Amino acid sequence: MTNREKFKVLADQIKISNQLEQDILEQGELTRIDVSNKNRTWTFQISLPHFLSHEDYLLFTHAIEEEFKEIATVAIDFSIKDTNNQDEFALKYFGHCIDQTRLSPKVKGQLKQKKLIMSGNVLKAIDGSSPAYIRYTMISSRQPITLDKSHIP
Repeated sequence: MTNREKFKVLADQIKISNQLEQDILEQGELTRIDVSNKNRTWTFQISLPHFLSHEDYLLFTHAIEEEFKEIATVAIDFSIKDTNNQDEFALKYFGHCIDQTRLSPKVKGQLKQKKLIMSGNVLKAIDGSSPAYIRYTMISSRQPITLDKSHIP
């Protein structure tokens, strides 16, 4: 079974294949699943032709978490082939990424209120006095991009 076929099976299993864009469904790939029996975690490695809309991202992540919640805690690592408009998507995903951190609710709320700007591979949250930096990893212009929401200095 090819990685594309595996992705289609996964989309059918989590009942969202009719809600995804056709090119995502046809070109998406499930490249690997890392399983930790000890920690009861599954990490899905998924390659997509382009960024999911924020709404589709939430739909996808919620559906996969719900489908496997009785078996394991699920994590998803997305690799994106076409990184055009990555700045726009980083800004759109920012609030959700902040929600996934272990920051206090007060700090999360404060960060979400900040003005955001992109500078190279750094997303800056500006409050007028000093910026906070949210980094994401850019592998190269021809390689996938991986957003890293866990490192907020």
